[in-house]
Amino acid sequence: MQKQQIRKQVQKKWNALSRKEIEELSQKAIKRILKDEKVRDAEMIFSYKALKDELLLGEFLEIAGKRVVYCKQSGEVKFPIEPKDSAVIIVPARALAKDGARLGRGGGHFDKFLASRNFYTISIMPSFAFFDKLPEEQTDVRIMRALRIK
Repeated sequence: MQKQQIRKQVQKKWNALSRKEIEELSQKAIKRILKDEKVRDAEMIFSYKALKDELLLGEFLEIAGKRVVYCKQSGEVKFPIEPKDSAVIIVPARALAKDGARLGRGGGHFDKFLASRNFYTISIMPSFAFFDKLPEEQTDVRIMRALRIK
């Protein structure tokens, strides 16, 4: 299956979810993410502001007492504070594979941002957006920790 087909398939599933269902998935995701030692021990976590069809990870991390720094995207990913090497970055995805391959929305913005840096990257997706394998291009950057919520 091609990247665009996977994005469409996953988008249909997101569109079928209510706001309440997304919040419930987000709460499950945060419980799972906070089991990760590096996330749990991080003083600051770098993340993204969720769109209506994404998990509310940053918002729920704040509720859990974490300091979250959100990126701004305008053709490129920028944080108000420059993350240091080994910083914890929660990377958005439309789809994930267990080997860390990810599909974003197709602009390559996070791939460009991550390409020359050494961050601890983590992403989490519901089962409907988690695959055994995803198509990859040379410019795609894998996530260090790909998690699935059921």
